[in-house]
Amino acid sequence: MSENSLGKDKVAHLEKVFQVPARLKIMSALLARDTIDFTEIIELIGLTRGNLSMHMKLLNENNYVKITKKFVKNKPKTMYQITETGKTDFKMYISILEEIITKLKES
Repeated sequence: MSENSLGKDKVAHLEKVFQVPARLKIMSALLARDTIDFTEIIELIGLTRGNLSMHMKLLNENNYVKITKKFVKNKPKTMYQITETGKTDFKMYISILEEIITKLKES
């Protein structure tokens, strides 16, 4: 999917959301696993609790991640799941990066 076919506004939005290294790691983990709990993702990508919460809030506000909170054995458990929009847009962003790499290799 080319950068030109998406439109500048869409590309700018994808870059704004996904270019942050922590969100790249979060979305990559969710694309691989679909659903991850709070503790597991902290261990996987090495963010602090507050930092993870801030990034997840932004991803949730953009409909890229669904956040589910429940209690398991009287303890709170937060689960994160990538949405279809999240899968589609993150794959678009990956395609943009791949296109850039390909163009650079060819030049």
